[in-house]
Amino acid sequence: HLIIEDDDPVKPFTINQYLNHILNITQIFHLEIQETISLNKLSQILLLLPDLQTLHLDSISFSNLDDISDEEFVHFIALIKKNKIKKLFLEKRIGIDAFELLSTIFPHLNYLQINCRDYQYTQFLLKFLLKHQNNNLIRLLCFSIPLADDKMMNKLKNLIIQNSASNFTIQRVSDHIYINIIENN
Repeated sequence: HLIIEDDDPVKPFTINQYLNHILNITQIFHLEIQETISLNKLSQILLLLPDLQTLHLDSISFSNLDDISDEEFVHFIALIKKNKIKKLFLEKRIGIDAFELLSTIFPHLNYLQINCRDYQYTQFLLKFLLKHQNNNLIRLLCFSIPLADDKMMNKLKNLIIQNSASNFTIQRVSDHIYINIIENN
C-alpha cells in the first residue's frame, strides 16, 4: 500500500525515481494519491505499477484533453493494455466524460466507490452506468452520500428497476449505499 501526498518527503526525487526505487524492494498493489493529479501524470505512474489492483484518488484533473500529445496518447494505449486495476475510489465527483475516459483506461474495473455530495449526482451517475451496463464490468457500486437514508435508497432502487434488466441488491450502511449488479446468466 503506497500513499502519495503533497507534502511527501520524496520531493528531491521525482515520483518516477521514487517508485523505481521502491519497486526494487517490493510490489505495490494499492495506491492512494492524496492530491489533485493530472491524467497524464497518473498514466506515467500507473505504467510503472503493472500489478496495481486498487487506486484511490482525491481528485483528478482532466484539463486539456483535446490537447493530448502523441506521446501521451501512446501512454494511454499502453496503460489500457497493461493495467489490472479492479477497484477505484474517487473522493471528488467527476463529469460523465471524465468517467467514460476512466472506464476506458481501466477496462477491468469491477468496483467503484465515489463520494457524492448530493442525491442528484448519484442519480445521474447511476443512470449513466445502467445505460452502459453491457459495456461495463462494474458490478459493485458504492455511493458515499452524507445524508443517505432509506428514502434515498428506495428511490435508487426504483431507478434501477426502471432502467435495468439485471438483478441487483441494494443496501445502506450508514452514509454508504452499496449496489451489487448481478450478472444474468
